[in-house]
Amino acid sequence: MPSTPGSGLKDLIDDARRRHEDTRPEMLRALVKLYIQAPDHGPAEQARFATLARRLFDSVDIPVAAKHVREIAARTDLPRQLMLHLARGPLAVAGPVLRLSPVLTDDDLVELARTAAPDHRAAIGARRDVSPDLAKRLAALLDEPQAAAGPVPSDTVSGETGAVEDRPTEPAPADTWLAVPADTAPEAGSAPVPTTADPAASPAEVDTVEVTAAAAPNSPAVPPPRPRRR
Repeated sequence: MPSTPGSGLKDLIDDARRRHEDTRPEMLRALVKLYIQAPDHGPAEQARFATLARRLFDSVDIPVAAKHVREIAARTDLPRQLMLHLARGPLAVAGPVLRLSPVLTDDDLVELARTAAPDHRAAIGARRDVSPDLAKRLAALLDEPQAAAGPVPSDTVSGETGAVEDRPTEPAPADTWLAVPADTAPEAGSAPVPTTADPAASPAEVDTVEVTAAAAPNSPAVPPPRPRRR
């Protein structure tokens, strides 16, 4: 019995499964090859191809998808919905579609450019068959972000040159990290926490007093030593 395209695809899938490999890249390759080899495609076949191809293009790696998109991007017998879906993908996949696909209309391209990234817009502009009307609509679309941005608020502009003022910031109070909050003040009757050292004290004692005052403002004060009785 002669083999059919369907049986060939099934054999490839079964063979890949037996080898415990990912069958999706091979399925996409076989699906695109079979679609290109067929002389014509009816509406039902196009719809079936669009459903299968969309799932496979989305599931394989981008380099694999880009390779097969380049094989079909310039064809006139591809489903429009599939081309619109691919045109919204990564640039490696969308670029050939935006530059070459004759299936996309001027309205499709304008709508894609409205929400596309700059690289995708550049791919649309690289088409060979850009009509004067499409070029005019794309140029107007590029001016929209500048018009929507609006002028700079008047309270941040100085003089007639439009230069933004450099307003000085207020300096932070000195030693703010050493300040003790009001709600942590020492209780009545307790000895105050020393914040300055005795001039007669040694350098080591001065450092000890400063570190104690900065690191533990809430710790209880050490009572002074009692005089010795003779």
